[in-house]
Amino acid sequence: MSIGSPAQGAELGLDILSRYVCNTFDEALANSDPDYRRTKFPQLASRGDMRPFDFIVVGGGTFGAAVAEHLWFRATGRSERILVLEAGPLLLSGHSQNFPSLGLGREIWGVPWRDPGNLGYGGSGLAYCVGGRSLFWGGWSPRLLGTETGTWPIAVMADLNAATLANGDDGYFRQAGRQIGVTETNDYIFGDLHRAIRRRLYDALTTPVVPRGPITDAMPLAAQPPAPPVEILPAAPVPPTLATLSELAALLGEQLPVPLPAGPAIAALADEYRNRLKLEAPLAVQARPQHAGFFPMNKFSTAPLLIKAARTAYSEAPGDDVRKRLMVVPRCHVTRLSVVADANGQRRVNAVQTEHGPVPVSPDCKVIIALGTVESTRLALLSFGPDGRMGTNLMAHLRSNIGLRIPRASLEPPVMTQALQTSALFLKGLHTFGDGSLGHFHLQITASGLDNISTNAEAELFQAVPDVEFLNQHLHATDSHIVITIRAIGEMQSRNANSNVTLDQNPAMIDFGERRAFVNLQTTAKDDELWNAMDRTSEDVAAAFANGQKSTL
Repeated sequence: MSIGSPAQGAELGLDILSRYVCNTFDEALANSDPDYRRTKFPQLASRGDMRPFDFIVVGGGTFGAAVAEHLWFRATGRSERILVLEAGPLLLSGHSQNFPSLGLGREIWGVPWRDPGNLGYGGSGLAYCVGGRSLFWGGWSPRLLGTETGTWPIAVMADLNAATLANGDDGYFRQAGRQIGVTETNDYIFGDLHRAIRRRLYDALTTPVVPRGPITDAMPLAAQPPAPPVEILPAAPVPPTLATLSELAALLGEQLPVPLPAGPAIAALADEYRNRLKLEAPLAVQARPQHAGFFPMNKFSTAPLLIKAARTAYSEAPGDDVRKRLMVVPRCHVTRLSVVADANGQRRVNAVQTEHGPVPVSPDCKVIIALGTVESTRLALLSFGPDGRMGTNLMAHLRSNIGLRIPRASLEPPVMTQALQTSALFLKGLHTFGDGSLGHFHLQITASGLDNISTNAEAELFQAVPDVEFLNQHLHATDSHIVITIRAIGEMQSRNANSNVTLDQNPAMIDFGERRAFVNLQTTAKDDELWNAMDRTSEDVAAAFANGQKSTL
């Protein structure tokens, strides 16, 4: 550990990025702990420009990085001090798909819990690095339906769904959508293939034909809320004007029909455009900048947010690593929180225990646990003890994948691409159980078509297909066939007593000297019924794309 150390050289490179963004554990303690400063770095003892942190964020991954950045740039007094403790290193400065096809291995992945072996893909573990899994996620970001949040506090939902808050800012869903790029459409996925695939799905939903029949449990488009790019538009006039139609057509990447329909048909065309836009994939990708002179964010991850905040803090210091008001300390695994009783008998955290030693916590400091679901629960159980509720109500996603190759001739008219083209679509599903309750799911649909396979197909597909786990499937696209993947994602039932997170009862199962977590995850009868319903919907959608032509899975 050190203070003000230069960028570290290695056999194959120079780690400039980490040194410019991150701080050492010594720098963080010297910044905030006068006793540590006086004992280990007496030359800093007389400094009067340092004090304890106001916020300590445990975890610098998907959630912690976003929280720290939000606190930093929205702090009212511009004097708050923020410390982020991240167990892993600084790996990348953005999403992995914003870079050339790196083919990153498993160096930073780990599974710090045990389970009965039924977690499936969820057992892949955590990405231990700044930005966490946000460096690797597919980017699908659908907004929650009202039926999915019926038990949430009314005030919370009002702020999330509001067009405008009391202070004039956008509602929080709108803010999030703009920040991650989900309110933009056709700046990343567009072209002949996309329009043809979208038209085929829309027709199958609105004009089902025999013998294929309707798509089971597909939520009617008219019953769905507006697509994010439409929801943020000013209220459209009734009846719609030519400007309204032009705006909707532009969002679809299409031209208005010539001649335009007249009378009530204009309103029907506007409704069709709005419904077709609901099939657009809500991807957290910004391929075009929002302002002139700005670079687009490309595929969203939280690493750039935290990097920008850390560098802004360095500029404000100015240039003094010990004085920074926002510090990111990597390779610093938090093991537990030390808790004491205050003068009023209330428990509070007085130290954050890490692999390098404790970080003192002042009485007015806020400690934010921002790890993943399992690790946050484990840290809370270790630190505060079980209370009968902590670790209960564990939920995960039900998931099924279908892959198929269809001939271009099954699309009308056939799509003859001259280069790689991709499509990404989204379909909401709603299943009604026998007791009248609802089960929610959605389909993430990706398609690829290209001319004769070239040597750079893998590199192109790596950056074009939202989910890189399907990369090998999409490499089977040819100049005569299109590859389509359908991933169904379902919501498990809540309040399942058999699904929870506990501390591992095996004393040998430890991680950094503390008891590991044990994950119990069991499906219910309703979960299994919903899973079957998801699979039926996926098969119906696959049949609609094949359109009676022979397809291969």
